[in-house]
Amino acid sequence: MLRIVLVVALVVVAGAVGSVALYAPTSEDSGGTSAGGASSTPSAVTTTVATPDPSVAPTRSPAPPSASPALWQRTASAAAPLLMAVSPAANAADPSTAGLTATLTPLLGDHAFAGDDVAMLVADAASGRVLFDHDGADAVPPASTAKLAVAVAALQVLGPDAHLSTRVVQGSAPSQVVLVGGGDPTLSGPAAVGPRSPGYPAPASLVTLAQLTAAQLHARGLTTISLGYDASLFRGATLAPGWKPIYQSEGDVAPVSALEVDEGHPNPGLAATAADPAAAAAAEFAALLTRDGVAVTGVPTGAHAVQGKAVLASVASPPMSELVQRMLGRSDNDLAEALSRQVAIATGHPATFAGGVAAVRAAVAQLGIDATGLAMVDASGLSPLDRVKLATLLALLRLAIGPGHDRLASILSGLPVAGFSGTLSDRFGGPAAAGAGVIRAKTGTLDGVVALAGYLRDDSGATLVFATIVTRVAKNATTPTEAAVDRLSASLVP
Repeated sequence: MLRIVLVVALVVVAGAVGSVALYAPTSEDSGGTSAGGASSTPSAVTTTVATPDPSVAPTRSPAPPSASPALWQRTASAAAPLLMAVSPAANAADPSTAGLTATLTPLLGDHAFAGDDVAMLVADAASGRVLFDHDGADAVPPASTAKLAVAVAALQVLGPDAHLSTRVVQGSAPSQVVLVGGGDPTLSGPAAVGPRSPGYPAPASLVTLAQLTAAQLHARGLTTISLGYDASLFRGATLAPGWKPIYQSEGDVAPVSALEVDEGHPNPGLAATAADPAAAAAAEFAALLTRDGVAVTGVPTGAHAVQGKAVLASVASPPMSELVQRMLGRSDNDLAEALSRQVAIATGHPATFAGGVAAVRAAVAQLGIDATGLAMVDASGLSPLDRVKLATLLALLRLAIGPGHDRLASILSGLPVAGFSGTLSDRFGGPAAAGAGVIRAKTGTLDGVVALAGYLRDDSGATLVFATIVTRVAKNATTPTEAAVDRLSASLVP
């Protein structure tokens, strides 16, 4: 009965203080596209007639505030049962390594793990002391648990209040305009429905951008224009080493582009992504301008925005804090790749796969994390060539819930809640129900890989961080393996 009360309180507090982002169920590594129609309302809209936007890079937020107490050091109010569920009391007993070993070792012999390689690491969040280690030193494919590193880097470097802007600028000729991508894959188109509906947070709208642009053109007496598009903010290859063609055909991720709408899904009725997301976005924009009374001659063509030309209109994404919550909750691959490139741009690295990875590694290293535990070829964790050490995942989690890093707060609210939100909404039932509403964790699923990394409060009152990655998972065995990982994780709960 106590657990039911706790779960209900969790949902109530989430709605009251906005600390938990609840998402519609989505499949792991599905890209989680956000899209919308004419009724979508962007988070911010800016119209500029005479002066150009100086940069398409995200804005910086103010310097981080002074250090605040760690999660386990804070005094929870009566209206915050969620924090009590994951924060130990000040006099909590030291977690027992012997107790964890006795509990977890038999579960590692679960028949669902037969033939698999299981790596698991559990540590005390306050001290960092390792409490359980089963092959935890191995470097293994992280799948989408790699997004924890992107979340930390994006919030620390760009700041929680940064936005990604998509602009329309005056072209080289009076009758030409250029649609300039700012690296916001969540930019919403006019027709997406169903699982690719906007959800939360409400994205910037291509419909709104077209309306604002048409109004400016009409004010200038222009009813016929040519349209160019500029996606040059991101560079290099659009597909990472190891990515499979099925990733595009099934809609897991689009070819990475600084200009894309609905995360590269031009047809909301189909899963497949566009081969050229920038061209598809420009075609949609041309159609919207025509609908708003501005005829577009010919086919939109690639162009470079001319420095110093006037900005006709722009729309901005939700703040970085909400983008990170979306990325973690939906396991959004397109957003992970875009954010890593934004970190690269902000830190002087190339806006490529390699540059994004290097920038993320550098950002987490500056926060004291051993970045040698991140050997990645992409940011999303989609490539089977990626490798991570479980100790690195635990360090990222400890950083997010520890003292002095207020910029990282949205990681806590963005992590899926077992049995309730995001990629954990349909997990932790049956024998693993003890974890429902208590465990917050990032999931990861690839062919042959099942991963889970998160935190909870154990029966001694201590906050634990844990990571489990199972490799060599047989085909068609993903679901039972996930269930076994859930049982393993739930055994840590009182």
